[in-house]
Amino acid sequence: MATSPDPKTQLTTSPLSEFQKIGHNTYLYTSETFNAKSPLIILFSWNAAAAKHIAKYTASYPRLFPSSRILLIRCDTPDFFRSEPTYQKLLLPAYEVVKEHVQNGGEVLIHSFSNGGANQLVEFSKLWKKRSKRFAIQSSDPGFQSRTRWILEIASSDLSRFT
Repeated sequence: MATSPDPKTQLTTSPLSEFQKIGHNTYLYTSETFNAKSPLIILFSWNAAAAKHIAKYTASYPRLFPSSRILLIRCDTPDFFRSEPTYQKLLLPAYEVVKEHVQNGGEVLIHSFSNGGANQLVEFSKLWKKRSKRFAIQSSDPGFQSRTRWILEIASSDLSRFT
C-alpha cells in the first residue's frame, strides 16, 4: 500500500510517486488505512498542471480524509480535442474505480480545477450518466460562454510542444 503523501517527502521524491497509473492521465492513491466507506476523492486537475503543483493539493487530502482513496485525472491540451467516444474509452479506468466505490456504499467528493478540470469533469459526467443513469451537479467551474473562443485560441496556437 502507498504511504500518505507528505509535503516534506515530496521535496526529495518525485511528486505524485504515491499514485499508481491506472489509465490515460488517470492515477489512484490508496491510503494504508483505506476504508471502502470513506469518501473517494476525485481530483480533476487544471490543463497542463505540473505534478509538483498538483501534489500540493493531493498532500492535503490524506490529512483531511486519512482512510480515503484519491483518484487523480490530469488534463493535457490535446484532451480538449478528443471525440466523445475516444474520451469515454480513456476514462473507463476512472469510471470503474468510481462505480466499484459507489456500489460498495461509498461517497464521492469531487474537486475540479479551472477549464481543464471542468472539461474532464464534463466528459466523466457524460460517461457516468450514460452507464449509470445518474449524474453530478457541478458549480464554481469557469463559464463556458466563451468556450468556443477559448478552444479556437488554443487551436490557433503552436501545439507542437505537446507532441
